[in-house]
Amino acid sequence: MTIRWIGQSGYRLKDQSAEILIDPYLSDVVNKVANRPRLVLPPLLPKELQADTVVCTHDHLDHLDPDAIADMDKDRIQFIAPSSCVSHLKELGCKRIQVLDVGQKDDIVLYYQQKKKYIVLWLNSAALR
Repeated sequence: MTIRWIGQSGYRLKDQSAEILIDPYLSDVVNKVANRPRLVLPPLLPKELQADTVVCTHDHLDHLDPDAIADMDKDRIQFIAPSSCVSHLKELGCKRIQVLDVGQKDDIVLYYQQKKKYIVLWLNSAALR
């Protein structure tokens, strides 16, 4: 698996069978709203994505990027986010939304250990259907 930083708090996890994006901030919407421009250009365009799953950790513009999501394949991509993001994702036209709230145990496990600096993301095959 390759893990690639895609700017801000975003990562792309990819292997031969799946592609997962975490907090893909791929536009400059924060600059439009709050006059805070990107520090790094996005390394890819939303319409070029082949992602199976997009994880949005919370409903801030640089984690749930409405301009980027507008250009994604919202019929095909599975969006995973807390319940506080669901209405926003639906407004953006996302069809496949799975809720994952803090402390919830499901087919998805997200784990972050700051001191050792590693991220574990596990999705079983049922989560990608």
